[in-house]
Amino acid sequence: FKSTIRTFLAAIQLLMRDPNECIALFSYKTTAAEGFLKQIMRELESNEHLLWLFPDILYADPYTEARQWTPTHGIIIKRGVNRQEASIEAHGLYDAQPTGKHPTCHIIDDAMHMSFTTTPERLQGVEEGYRMSRNVRDIGDDFFTMMHGTIYDFQDFHARLKDNPPTGMSVSVYPATVDGSMDGDPVLQSKAGLLKDLETMGPTAFASQKLLDPSKAKK
Repeated sequence: FKSTIRTFLAAIQLLMRDPNECIALFSYKTTAAEGFLKQIMRELESNEHLLWLFPDILYADPYTEARQWTPTHGIIIKRGVNRQEASIEAHGLYDAQPTGKHPTCHIIDDAMHMSFTTTPERLQGVEEGYRMSRNVRDIGDDFFTMMHGTIYDFQDFHARLKDNPPTGMSVSVYPATVDGSMDGDPVLQSKAGLLKDLETMGPTAFASQKLLDPSKAKK
């Protein structure tokens, strides 16, 4: 649900509120970010309610009318500025980053991947990629970043950010149970559904994915 609310829906809301917004959509690798962008594209192409509400922003047929409409190079909606940045572009934090771009906001979805916890070098690479991305931005005071993901390890990037957030960053943690425990009362799912997830996922994956706390797997 994090990606649904804070990547998919938030990106659309930002553009409908201000079509001049330029969003850099980051993930741990480019193809993952492009996957999120493809979902957004499908919605902007086919959601008849959005097309009816925002004909001044959305194209009826973006593949023939829009200046740019691909997951690889980004999408450009109807807007009142001429910028080199697309309305939304997809980039990888770890494998590829743009140069010379100045988006007005960043949405970072899954900076970490489970495979990155296997070596200190890969963990360091994610953090360095994040820090480099700080320079890929508009210098205006209105620039902002939304980030969300899964904590796989005590020393991974998300865990360090949670424990020591940079100045100006607020951290929100919403586990799947009310008290954050393995057998606590569920927040969104039924009790039976949550227990089924615990059974099929196992305690390690459940603690990371559902409770956002790997230490709970050992309790």
